[in-house]
Amino acid sequence: MPTLLNRFEIHDRIIDMIKTAGTQLILISPYIKLHEDYKKALMKRIDDHELEITIVFGKNPEHKSKSMRISDMHFFKQLPNITIRYCEKLHAKLYANDDYTLLASMNLHSFSAETNIEAGVLCKASLIKDLIGFGGMISGLSKGSLDAQVFEFMETILNKYSPRIYFQRIPTYEKKFMNNVYLCSKTVKDCDDDFELIKRIGYCIRTGQQIPFNPEKPFSAEAYKKWAEWENKNYKEKFCHFSGEPSAGQTSFAKPILEKNKIEAGLSFKD
Repeated sequence: MPTLLNRFEIHDRIIDMIKTAGTQLILISPYIKLHEDYKKALMKRIDDHELEITIVFGKNPEHKSKSMRISDMHFFKQLPNITIRYCEKLHAKLYANDDYTLLASMNLHSFSAETNIEAGVLCKASLIKDLIGFGGMISGLSKGSLDAQVFEFMETILNKYSPRIYFQRIPTYEKKFMNNVYLCSKTVKDCDDDFELIKRIGYCIRTGQQIPFNPEKPFSAEAYKKWAEWENKNYKEKFCHFSGEPSAGQTSFAKPILEKNKIEAGLSFKD
């Protein structure tokens, strides 16, 4: 049965959600200014690459730093498995982990946690992992119940209204026998302090010229014309597409990135 919470209970529940999240943590708030208690709880998960964290913030399309402090963005960027999304018209606040969804009036903001009169409704949640994967099904919730309605509303915000990703850091693994062994986490999408997306720079594997990073297109336009005359995918090239360093013939169209750089590039050994 859903439970009504006051400001103090909301604050404590958010901390508990962070601490007890198994594989999923979702924090949806138009304004974010992290309370020290939230930071402390998140720092305890700093090495937990199995915990997938999704942040959604909103408002202030021309000055997004008014909605999320730059220092908080830098803090979030430390986490090993995190996606930060933006929803311009966001006004709702929802917080969830594998077990609960909290629909509240309170922003993820220190002033709200310490000053405002707030209220929230705590509901059950289920299969959030599938939700983040886009197209999951609700399980274990009574159809039409408030629990299910809140869960579906959160799914709509994530899947329909928050397409813009400003930061994403994901774990990379190496498959050994029957297990995936964690290697490190790599940033695959990033933004600067003005919330402008940073385009990744790559290098032409034939000339070393700077080009957009795309392992499927590792040549400059001119170099591609030359390569296309023969289209030999295994022809030995001169540079690493990721680092730009000389490759001594160890790169090609089929393998544009030096083996030693694949982890840092966010690719698996088999890519």
